[in-house]
Amino acid sequence: MYPTMTNNAQYLAAVDQLFALPNHGDKEACKWLSTFLKGLDWPSLNNPARSGFRLYAPGKLPPEMQIALLKLCLELMVRMREHRCEPDTPDRRRELYVNHGIGEVLYHIALGIFRRPLPFSERDICEILETSRHSCGHGEDVLPPIQLALAYSRKHGLSANLLSAIKLYVRRMEGLRSCKVQNVRRKVDLLLTMDCTVETKPCWSDRFRAGLAELPELQKQKWRAMVVDMDAMDFGRNYEAWKTKAPQFIANLGAKHLLDCLSAWWPSPTEGSVWPLQTGGSYLLEHFVWLLEVIAEDERFTSRSDSLIVQLSDLDWKPRERALKVMVAAAQYLGQRPPAVAWVPIQRLNAWSAWVSRKKGYTLNKISDIANAYSEEHGLGLSRP
Repeated sequence: MYPTMTNNAQYLAAVDQLFALPNHGDKEACKWLSTFLKGLDWPSLNNPARSGFRLYAPGKLPPEMQIALLKLCLELMVRMREHRCEPDTPDRRRELYVNHGIGEVLYHIALGIFRRPLPFSERDICEILETSRHSCGHGEDVLPPIQLALAYSRKHGLSANLLSAIKLYVRRMEGLRSCKVQNVRRKVDLLLTMDCTVETKPCWSDRFRAGLAELPELQKQKWRAMVVDMDAMDFGRNYEAWKTKAPQFIANLGAKHLLDCLSAWWPSPTEGSVWPLQTGGSYLLEHFVWLLEVIAEDERFTSRSDSLIVQLSDLDWKPRERALKVMVAAAQYLGQRPPAVAWVPIQRLNAWSAWVSRKKGYTLNKISDIANAYSEEHGLGLSRP
């Protein structure tokens, strides 16, 4: 609840001061927002999150005006956040109470606009990414800029300018450890598996990045579009969604071309038994396993797909726990294949996952569940890891 030590006049003065400062916002958006803020009864506004204004008032504006208003709210929130660093005095504390209230309203106006299907241009999205700042990373406004960028890229392609804005957005969250920030980083790390301009730690995906750079431009664009359409989500929650998308990518690139490229880029036990794995590379490889599952439905390509999955069972990873999602996906694939193909590699995966579970103290072991179910289904004896 807003403190009783403040009154409406103090909020009105704070709004005047906020808009008196130089800003780069759209003039019409500034005029609308200033008028709107001055029209609120601030002492009675106990909880902006529950106030209908954030949903309805901006929604009556033309789409272009709403986009300008969103960018203005983000700019003003950054300005007010930077203003908090001034010396602490009684008047300063009172001012902070007032600014906090105004900031809450700006925040919820922005959230309401983020949720609307508006015609954002690439320039709009770049400006949103470049303007946004986060001090803790727990807000509901952390993920929407990346969601906008991904949605636009899936429709129009990921340009160098948009990727640069995405990287800047993530770089400014350095040091933040919230779940929302980690979610953003996973998504961006997956995109960066294609980026030759960024320095990364060693990962099997270095092979993918190098191989991608050698492809003809049209094929390169199709591969990039496929990676942009991937989504880094924990616990394989996007498994079914990806299997729905995969047939279109197979049709666009061709199953033979996909298998030729994946065979050339795949981490191979003949080149090393332990492979480095970073976050982006782990999600990339998980999606490729799911892609092979769909490719294998065509009997002409089943054997080659099987071979690549079996190959994974001969590998170890550094760090091991980061590879769990990949090995679970491989076990799920093998669980659909006959024992002559799958039983030996399933047992290898089961032994590998048992070691990881013991080492990390995990109470659940999905690969073990898959192995036990497969053993029972086919009447096989599963040796204890």
